[in-house]
Amino acid sequence: MNFVAPLFASGALRFAFEKATIEGKITIGVLIVVSIFSWTVIISKARQLYRARKIGKKFFIAYRATRDPLDIYRRKEEFDGAPAYELYYTGAEETEYHLKNNPVQITRFQSIVPGISTQAQTDVIARAITTKISHASFESVRVALERAASTEALSLEKGMIVLSTAVAGGPFIGLLGTV
Repeated sequence: MNFVAPLFASGALRFAFEKATIEGKITIGVLIVVSIFSWTVIISKARQLYRARKIGKKFFIAYRATRDPLDIYRRKEEFDGAPAYELYYTGAEETEYHLKNNPVQITRFQSIVPGISTQAQTDVIARAITTKISHASFESVRVALERAASTEALSLEKGMIVLSTAVAGGPFIGLLGTV
């Protein structure tokens, strides 16, 4: 059953708009403009979040498939649109820079007592890598990651102020039309 057709067929909206005062027509116009902006934000955010979720899943699958944390960066794989990838890329780029320009060479320590190891035997790859980064370089990587996280958060929040203003202010504008 179509409820909208009788409303348009009877001309009720046209009649109401024709009989409205100038203030009422301005109020209706403002509400229409705010509604258009709101729907634009809603649709663009839905598309952005859908794309971020879809590409983010692909990134996490690729990341979990490798043992070397910098492997995706070194292979130059791209997952544009995934906020997690943007953080990863920033961290990998900064880490790679410090590994090349500020490396710390680790020498292996031998245990004094034969048969007792001084290192945990949990990760073969981590024990095999002898070039590391210093604590100061790690702080630089941490700062770069925090900056990237705030940039991605701002990107995801972009336009939401319009939507919150429309949600908060729309009823008040509508009340102006009834007064």
